[in-house]
Amino acid sequence: MTRLEMPRVLKRRVHCAALLVGACVAGVALTPRAALAADAGAQPAAPDSSADDDNAKPAEAKSESKPAADDDKDDDEKGAKAAEPAVADTKTPLPEAAAEPVTDDLDPAGYVPGYRKSMGLGIAPWVPRVPSSPGGFTPSFAAPSPTSDWNFNFTGYMSASLRTSWNQRQNAPSADQHTSSYHSPPQVADQYGTFTGTNTVPGSWADMTFQYGNRYVTGYVSIATYDPSRAASYTNPGSQYLLNNVYMTIRVPPIDHARLAFTVGAVPNYYGALEQYGVGAYAPYVIGWVPGVGETTNFEYDLADNLVLQAEQGVRGVIGSPPSDVVNNNASGFANPSQPASWVHHEHIGLLHKGDIQVQGGLHYFYNWSMDDRYAKQVDNTMVVGINETTPKDGHLSELAADFRIIGGRFGYFAAAAAYVKGQNSALLSGLNTYGGSGQRLFKDWWGQNSHGNGTLAVVGVEYNLSIGTLVRYPQPFWGEGPDLQAMLAFQHVQTTSDDPVFDGRSRNKFGTEWTYRFLSWFGVGARWDHVAPNSKDAQETFDVVTPKLYFKSNWTSHELVTVQYARWFYGAHTAAQGTDPVAHENLDNQMLSIAFGMWW
Repeated sequence: MTRLEMPRVLKRRVHCAALLVGACVAGVALTPRAALAADAGAQPAAPDSSADDDNAKPAEAKSESKPAADDDKDDDEKGAKAAEPAVADTKTPLPEAAAEPVTDDLDPAGYVPGYRKSMGLGIAPWVPRVPSSPGGFTPSFAAPSPTSDWNFNFTGYMSASLRTSWNQRQNAPSADQHTSSYHSPPQVADQYGTFTGTNTVPGSWADMTFQYGNRYVTGYVSIATYDPSRAASYTNPGSQYLLNNVYMTIRVPPIDHARLAFTVGAVPNYYGALEQYGVGAYAPYVIGWVPGVGETTNFEYDLADNLVLQAEQGVRGVIGSPPSDVVNNNASGFANPSQPASWVHHEHIGLLHKGDIQVQGGLHYFYNWSMDDRYAKQVDNTMVVGINETTPKDGHLSELAADFRIIGGRFGYFAAAAAYVKGQNSALLSGLNTYGGSGQRLFKDWWGQNSHGNGTLAVVGVEYNLSIGTLVRYPQPFWGEGPDLQAMLAFQHVQTTSDDPVFDGRSRNKFGTEWTYRFLSWFGVGARWDHVAPNSKDAQETFDVVTPKLYFKSNWTSHELVTVQYARWFYGAHTAAQGTDPVAHENLDNQMLSIAFGMWW
């Protein structure tokens, strides 16, 4: 072989090797498909479930004997199929069945505190005691439910506001004085937590809650204040809640259709909120709230797929009472050594109907009492009218209440609550904060100092919130990521009887409406009007307040809000500020300007 012929021979050998390799690869690729085509007409064998089913029959009992003719026929058919040439399956394989989508237990899920399977009879304990933001700006004061692993979580809310009120000087100004006067905090009829309060005056609040636990046990510690120290003109010890709430929640694993949970520690319970995620248009809870330390037991049972029975029970007390030599002033946080140790037990039962429109109704009972023999004084303080400190009486408060709520989807949110409170010798009681406050506040502001803490209070509150954007977009879901017009209507009526004739048979009414229009992702406008009639025996105490507002955000659903608002009061001839900081009519301001921010996480 010459040198010129060798490359040709090598080239032919390479070509032959390539053809052999290609044939082998094709054979390997076609073999599984040929086998699949050959078995396409055969019935698949049933899986052997004997390993999973203790009651399964023995293997030999599963197959029955066949006649010999049938066996020969089967053998002939198999041989014929084996003789047929293998044909590759060119059909496109069927896609796998799509996994069932995960759905929410609540519709809409929203920002539900703790994301429970159903809304509770009361409001979450970590909700800050501040008025809810209007018009779709409502914050989600909540944390997602923890996983089964131990983990740490941190949630919170913070707000601060600059507000000032002004009016003309009551006395003629001197040569070096202006005709107008400015005050901070605002000197207006609106007092937080009182009947004359309309939540027009923004406040400050910071609350940080630290959580550690898993899906069955979680511990909580919170730090809070309503008076940030650096911006304050003086130190108010009573405003600094260094360790506000310290408690633990134990959730028992579900048993069939039943769920059970226990909360133990220092944490309040709230009832009668008129908004889905907050207290409502007006600050006092219609039914009330129970501070102190103790336990709360929650029980739920699914009567049907869409019907839940709910029950709750709790006992509350105080950690300690003020020593007898403590001075009742700001430095001591206004500790009252004449105040006895008080106790509260409360029970609740309700039904929840789940679905596109959720309906819930509940009944509530509270009993607040004291039996303390340590706070009797040797000398009666004559400055305190209606109480003889030398022979203090064991007092009690009882309350029976009901509430009703509808989460109507596109039709909005409606809530109504009613309560009846009766007190006997309750002038020094604490522990149960009814709509009118504790026994001490009821004695001073609702029943009069000549009542000796004896009287009744009946209250009814109604509130309705509607998103026009959600209504007109239906059936398309809307989660606030677009322009929206929101409306709020609220009404409250209170009636009292008392041993004091000034307060006996007195009724109080207030109602208001607020409209908020969000047309940009970062900007919105709103306006609110409230009418307050605090005394049916004196129409001259009635007043109105009008409040236009501007809202600023970084996005449609972001977790912050800046509010700039102006307020104008129209007072009656006898209007005055009530509550812990009373202001006489002649000293009231009728205008206010404020800028406030809020953020939550």
